[in-house]
Amino acid sequence: SIPAPKKRETLKKQTIFSYIFFIAILLFSTYLIILNHAMFKAGNLAIQGFARASSDLDESKRLFQEALALNTLLDDHIRLTIGKSVENAVREGGMAIEEVRVQSYLRFALEEIEIGLGTRPHFLPFVVALGTLYPLVEDPLLIQKGIDTLKKALTLQEKRSILYHQLAQLLFKKGDVRQARMHEQTAITLYPEN
Repeated sequence: SIPAPKKRETLKKQTIFSYIFFIAILLFSTYLIILNHAMFKAGNLAIQGFARASSDLDESKRLFQEALALNTLLDDHIRLTIGKSVENAVREGGMAIEEVRVQSYLRFALEEIEIGLGTRPHFLPFVVALGTLYPLVEDPLLIQKGIDTLKKALTLQEKRSILYHQLAQLLFKKGDVRQARMHEQTAITLYPEN
């Protein structure tokens, strides 16, 4: 049998450990609740930003910036949603791509996706999003940047027909018809069903 003072000391240590463990669990649970709340809020802001893009680009941009400021695990998805929102605003919303505000929003989308690509250079959805958005740009320097990005992606990624097709679009827009035709042929060779 353990002497009484030793029992009390052991019981005291176990109680202290139990309290510390309980506080740690409580703190971790609180952290998860806060994280979950931030992710829910960021996701909600991104959905609102996507919905507003076809009618109010400035408000859409503000909502997306607020969502990204929360720094959640959803940031990559939010960046891809920004890209999709500007693409939809132009292609389906009837906004003229030449408009200064549309070009400004497009640059915002490109910057955000490039930030994501900088942290995850092998993440194909970022590369595809950039390849989709760069042809919408009116700036020759950004078109060249898009060409360079896609060429780099083709060295890092497995050969994807979509990347060759997007590269062909940019080269055609730049005026390099021969190179565009060559890359489009490569895209067709890789995926003839398309």
